[in-house]
Amino acid sequence: MFNSILTVCTGNICRSPIAEYLLKDLFISDNISIESAGIHAMKGFPADRTAHQIALDHGFDLSPHRARMINEEMVKSNGLILVMDKYHKEFINKNFPYVNGKVFLLGKWLDEKEILDPYQKSLDFFKEVYSQIDRACKIWEVYIKEGITSAK
Repeated sequence: MFNSILTVCTGNICRSPIAEYLLKDLFISDNISIESAGIHAMKGFPADRTAHQIALDHGFDLSPHRARMINEEMVKSNGLILVMDKYHKEFINKNFPYVNGKVFLLGKWLDEKEILDPYQKSLDFFKEVYSQIDRACKIWEVYIKEGITSAK
């Protein structure tokens, strides 16, 4: 089983914090470290207001979150890196090529689904993105808890 997971999106204010908090809830008793970052993070910014509200509607409080830029220490220290789209994967593989085998789309088990950025989009778009992240996290939970340590 993985002992640490990093979720990654662009600004680290919408998708990756939602995934981080959902995964923390799913693995609450599994002693797994879960964090998030962005490839072009809005460093120090709180979660997007709409993302925060949707998370609250689902029982998650993103108010402690502050956006962070992905860095070498993060990619080295996390056993699994889950990204929202192919660009994030390419960025990480290009800038940190030694972690290539542990970077996967969050939507891998949803037919390699890319989770689009809801930033400054409609409330309905945000809700759909939340739903996709929630489904993807629950599928990863099954794979991780069953001890599947390499995504096929």
